Amino acid sequence: MKKILIIIALATTVFLIINQPRKRSKIYVSASILEQEQTLIENGNVTPAIKEPVTSGSSGNLLSILPNNTYVKKGQLIASIDNKRMLDEIRGLEDQLENHQRALKLQKITMELNLKSYDASIRTYRNKLKRSQEIYQYEKNKPHPHEVQTMEINQQLARLKLAEEERVLQVEKKLYDKGFISTMAYDKYVKNVKLAKENLRQVQTESAALMKGVDEDKLKVLDQSTQNDKVALEKQIELRERKEVALNNQINEIKAKINSVNTDLTYKKKISKQTQILSPSEGYLKIKKKRDFGAGGIFLPYQAGNSVGENVIIAEVIDPSKMEISCTVNESDYDKIKPNMPVDLEFIAYPDQKVTGRVTSISGLGQDRNNWIKSPDGKSRVYLFDVKVALKENDLKLHPGMGASLTFKLSDKEAHLSIPRSALIHTDAGLFVQTRTGQKNIQGRVFDHFNFIIEEGISEGEEVLLYPGEDNE
Repeated sequence: MKKILIIIALATTVFLIINQPRKRSKIYVSASILEQEQTLIENGNVTPAIKEPVTSGSSGNLLSILPNNTYVKKGQLIASIDNKRMLDEIRGLEDQLENHQRALKLQKITMELNLKSYDASIRTYRNKLKRSQEIYQYEKNKPHPHEVQTMEINQQLARLKLAEEERVLQVEKKLYDKGFISTMAYDKYVKNVKLAKENLRQVQTESAALMKGVDEDKLKVLDQSTQNDKVALEKQIELRERKEVALNNQINEIKAKINSVNTDLTYKKKISKQTQILSPSEGYLKIKKKRDFGAGGIFLPYQAGNSVGENVIIAEVIDPSKMEISCTVNESDYDKIKPNMPVDLEFIAYPDQKVTGRVTSISGLGQDRNNWIKSPDGKSRVYLFDVKVALKENDLKLHPGMGASLTFKLSDKEAHLSIPRSALIHTDAGLFVQTRTGQKNIQGRVFDHFNFIIEEGISEGEEVLLYPGEDNE
């Protein structure tokens, strides 16, 4: 038993000796001057700098179209269109125009008749007001001179009549007293005198009333009637104005429809003649794609039999002599890229040749790169921005789609005192390094993934310990 315990103790001792952690040898490096320029490397593709759009012009069905990647000359026939649908649309617009013109003519006649009716009504109200005003003024200005004169004449005539009847009565009375006439004949002359006196009294009463003038209450009634007629006339004029505005608005609305249809009709007549689609320039033809629901909703290039709308871009003509480079940069690098910034380029197709270029544009809108960081809504939360780079003159035969590596020169070469970032000691009191004479506090900034720039704390050539936090021999 004792031997067994001894063997176990020896085995344990050997195991611990074999598996004890080895100490790293202490490695010192010198703080040295680092000359380096800051760059950004991205991958991109060759894209055509000049792309001329090929538009359909008229709408209809494609009768023919050249195959994709065909090299075309300027003015060469690319496609032709059957524009029967466009001609049907033109006939429909012509019918609309004719209907609107008839409606306009009818509306003008309606307006003329309506306004004539209102004008006749206004004339009636105006005449009524004029008559009311004349009556009021006539009554207000009583007695009038001619009325006074007439009344005086009437009084004089009444007095003369009375005097004549009294004279006749005296003559007849003498005859009556002598018995030459009967009582009945005499009473007739007596009655005539009474009638003459009554007539004189009536004329005098009318004269007194005339000289007194019109009654105030009657004037108030006449004035109120005049005001009512005036208000009625103003209301009728206002109704006429409103009706005229409403009818004019309807006419203007029809005219606007006519102008709209005329504009559309003129345009469609013009493009209906564009049934032949010609190449706008020389280059390679790139046919656009459209969603083909007959094939399950996939996108397929335009082909004969497809329907196209008016002024739809169905293809592009690419100029092979002018290429540019397109790439995307992360939103974190967006502010680092500036227009006219120099760029070094390498192409997979020409690995031994380098070309230079410059930044021509940076897109203002980013696109979500949804294959970076997955999220519940399918968005990555990372945005990329398009950058276009123009090439300097070169002899390379570049074609759209070729891959390229772009090196953006963000800053010129600068000399900095640097040490490896693995020599840093992070403490609550700040950054330190372990030198051969002890720890020293330093100030500086991170330059890249591997190097740290020293601003103060140590000098060039002074040695610092790498991996100071580990157990070193």
